[in-house]
Amino acid sequence: RIDAAKWSEANASAGSIRTAVRAYIAEKGPVFDYSGIEVKLDQSAAYRALGFSSTDLNGAFFDQGEYTVSAVDAVNGTCIVTVTNVKSGGPGGTATLAADGSWTTP
Repeated sequence: RIDAAKWSEANASAGSIRTAVRAYIAEKGPVFDYSGIEVKLDQSAAYRALGFSSTDLNGAFFDQGEYTVSAVDAVNGTCIVTVTNVKSGGPGGTATLAADGSWTTP
């Protein structure tokens, strides 16, 4: 139960990232090259493109660099957000917010 509560922090941030990706897709359109945001979000060009500062996604159990965006689908307005926890005190492991919105934790 405690780990589930910790993972809820990551779920909320992953949802914010997904929303930011959707907004970015709406701005850039379906034929844009999205490879620049399909990275870990410790890279300034990526987090700035999505409207985040360098610490916006830091929380009690997860840091911004633990989130990775992949599989951006501009036609359907989706992406995958993977969270690999390494921060001390966190639950450990990797969770995924899938393109369909489902959330999977270890």
